[in-house]
Amino acid sequence: MMEAILSLKIPKIWMTEISQKYPAIVKILERKPFGKYGVQDLVEISATDEYLGKIIEDIRSNPLVYKVDISTTDKSKALGVVSTVKCVACRALVGSNCFLISSTSKKDGKVEWKLIFSEKDSLRRLIIKLEKSHCEVKLTKLSSIDDKEALTSRQGEIIQIAFQKGYFDYPKKITIRDLAKIFNISISTLSEILRRGQRKILIEYFREHK
Repeated sequence: MMEAILSLKIPKIWMTEISQKYPAIVKILERKPFGKYGVQDLVEISATDEYLGKIIEDIRSNPLVYKVDISTTDKSKALGVVSTVKCVACRALVGSNCFLISSTSKKDGKVEWKLIFSEKDSLRRLIIKLEKSHCEVKLTKLSSIDDKEALTSRQGEIIQIAFQKGYFDYPKKITIRDLAKIFNISISTLSEILRRGQRKILIEYFREHK
């Protein structure tokens, strides 16, 4: 198994515009396909109270954004779902054999993707697709994944219950919001636990199926 970090400048996406215009950090907590070329993202936006309202309005007015359902969770954070009708970079990822672990906006208008994959050729093909979609791509880190700590009991418990409740079904039988209520933790904390747990499961799966 391999892990890579890509620095991307993706044209015509709201994340790039927001990070260039405002001192804000946007994190993708969960992503799934939407329509033919779009994606639906569960996002967390961190910014000062001065900018949060303006950021949400800018997202709503973006011509490629189909629907926005965002609520402020406190004075410096907002959480919600953004449905985009066209994101060629995101769809290139969905159609690849690389798995997105995290996606975070940067102050320079770029987006950082952390990926895991089993073959270098999978990453190479993804980069080619991204470049053909007029994205600026820079590979900032490439490393092998060694034997790291096993799935913790807490991660195992949460993932097992999430599976039993139908969180991984399509369509989902339970939302991440309702799942977070079960464990009495925030959505962002649960999302990180699920992401780390799924990452370890994927690593173990690919190690056994080489």
